Amino acid sequence: MGNRRHIFLTEITRWFITPTFLFAVFFSAMFIVLDILASVPEGVLLRERELNGAVYYIVSTAGSVLFKYAGLCLCAFLGSGLYAEDFEENAVYMRIQRLGCTRYALGRVVHVMLSAWLCAVLAELFSVVILMLGFGQPFLSSNPSFSGMEDGLFAQGNYVSYCFILFGICGFRAAFYALLAMAFSVFVPNRRTAASLPVLLWYFNQFMLVRFEWIPDWLQPRTLYTEENAASFLFGISEWDAFFLVVVYTFVAAILVFFLFRYALRRNRTFGGGME
Repeated sequence: MGNRRHIFLTEITRWFITPTFLFAVFFSAMFIVLDILASVPEGVLLRERELNGAVYYIVSTAGSVLFKYAGLCLCAFLGSGLYAEDFEENAVYMRIQRLGCTRYALGRVVHVMLSAWLCAVLAELFSVVILMLGFGQPFLSSNPSFSGMEDGLFAQGNYVSYCFILFGICGFRAAFYALLAMAFSVFVPNRRTAASLPVLLWYFNQFMLVRFEWIPDWLQPRTLYTEENAASFLFGISEWDAFFLVVVYTFVAAILVFFLFRYALRRNRTFGGGME
């Protein structure tokens, strides 16, 4: 048991203690800043040193340009490509024999979520640092109206809670698309494919899935995974309730991906999925 736990924990070194993780955080943050600079009028205001606050520019440009969401590929690549890497290196059989099919599948899901969430949150924070140091912006705006809710957390002065929800939603959005990318990699185990899928899936959910009117808004990722926490005022619930809805939605997706992954491994006995 201790050996299996040791093997599970050391998987973190495959994505966290690597230059690739720093690369993903840095360039994801740069994509966020480029997204703001390419937006109108926020990009003009930022270049003119209008002091609206770094958080204001991040929230007000949510979903405006594609640059930012290209960073989803970088955040998701760290974990979603692990299974594809094992497959390409013929290491799946060995790892399943040491961990068991269930632990291997669970470990992949946990590492995908953790790596994508942490990378996305750090990228958002680093983009704030870039805006503060590179463009002279304060961390927060003195005008609470940009939060979209006059009686919301920001307007009430609960800045820590507001920022926690903001960055947390960005992290869970990356985790959600990383999970979807890994689900596809079960059937097409290729790291390049896993790396390119998140932005394509985001585009589909953002602009195509909305055309299916029979899918309720609370099941639409485009409604839940927004910096402005759109679900709170669309559904008339508190910002914390909307955040918990995002958390539950993401974990339900993780559970479904886990069972799909475990089923695929068990079915393909070539890699030891039927032996635990």
